[in-house]
Amino acid sequence: MKNIILMVLSVFVFIIFSSISINSFADIDPMDDAQQYRSGGQDLDIVAFKKQLEAMEETIKRQQEMINVLKDKIETKGKVVANPTPSYREESEIERVIDNYLTKDETREKMVKAGLAPKIDVGYKKGFYFKTLDDKFKLNTLGRLQTRYNFRNKDDDEDTSSFRINRMRLKLSGHAFTQNLSYSAQWELNSFTGRGQLKDIFVDYRLLPGLHLRGGQWKVPYNRHNMASDYKKQFIDESITNDAFSLDRDIGAMLHGELFKEQFEYNVGIFTGRGINATENSNNKNMVIGRIAYRPFGKFKDYRESDVEYTESFKAAFGAAFAINNGTEIFFSDELQTFPKDAQFMQFGVDSIMKYRGFSLQGEYHLRSLDRRGFNRDTAKGFFVQGGYFPVPKRLELVARYAQFDPDINVSENLKKEFALGTNWYFSKNHHHKLQANVTRVVTDNPANDKEDTLISIMHQLEW
Repeated sequence: MKNIILMVLSVFVFIIFSSISINSFADIDPMDDAQQYRSGGQDLDIVAFKKQLEAMEETIKRQQEMINVLKDKIETKGKVVANPTPSYREESEIERVIDNYLTKDETREKMVKAGLAPKIDVGYKKGFYFKTLDDKFKLNTLGRLQTRYNFRNKDDDEDTSSFRINRMRLKLSGHAFTQNLSYSAQWELNSFTGRGQLKDIFVDYRLLPGLHLRGGQWKVPYNRHNMASDYKKQFIDESITNDAFSLDRDIGAMLHGELFKEQFEYNVGIFTGRGINATENSNNKNMVIGRIAYRPFGKFKDYRESDVEYTESFKAAFGAAFAINNGTEIFFSDELQTFPKDAQFMQFGVDSIMKYRGFSLQGEYHLRSLDRRGFNRDTAKGFFVQGGYFPVPKRLELVARYAQFDPDINVSENLKKEFALGTNWYFSKNHHHKLQANVTRVVTDNPANDKEDTLISIMHQLEW
């Protein structure tokens, strides 16, 4: 099409200039030339033809210049029509106006009534989700499965070789009526009993920016190692220190939030203090906990072990927590413990984690005092350090850990030590799909009866 327009314009211009040239040629008076050249003895026809040729060459030259100008204009116009790209500012402003209009509740309602949009949006993002067009209601589903193989070598028992389902869970989460009111529920098929168990069920309401109120059952926000999801761990099993000092899940209420551009985090709560799925309290006393954390270099995924995200700038987080409980039944050391009289339980811990370009390092230290009121006082302590590095970024990780637990510092020769090595392969470049292999050795220092337990584990994990 562009070539046809160009040809038509060229012919049109040529006709115009040809007519101008003919008129110019008509203005030449041959009689004047004849008189002039007779006097000089020149041939009349040759001189006249030369002048006509010069005039024609000048005309053709002007025509070609105009043709070139028209070509440039046509090509420029064609590019603009074919690629009408606005400037970055114009494009951003257009997108902003459209987004603002489409996100208005009345706009969405009009679109639904007009049949231009469905009433419910269905998709997949970190699990399958269903939500209303006005985004007042949302349900997100997430499936989790861990299958593993164990070979255990025991000093005081026979070796064992077994396969089992480590965890199989279904998580439901989302918000209702408003995005400020969120909820979460997680159910698990227990691999030891073969029965289902409710792990998490809570409602979280955003009262103000940086201030949330939560009620229900979830992991007690005491130590970082336990607060990290079981599907975001660096090792297959948690350290012996975590088994001794974590407070697992409990039922209660809590105020929590993040302040100062999410660099400062706080949790203050009151719980039953009897562990997961407790139906009632044995007395009118409850467990009180408090936790603070600080991220001096800005927020990052500090409750996910391993730097599979390959953090480009150095990040670190530091935390401290306490827990106080009283009663004849107190949950600690991974079980509900019973006392003949009210006991007083106090526990304190500090933790930290850092990540940088595939390298991660974290650790915790804990101290616990248990006053049995009239019997004795136990003081336990423990710590662990673990780290990892990705020689193949976001794919292959090598990990190592050392942990130590002393159940009572007043009793000698009861120290437990853990040494662990492992490797992780991330199929999906995140924790959703990975394969883990660990070798763990636990040693109990007791000259009269030293015990060593070596565990080799391989586990496949899938989240969908």
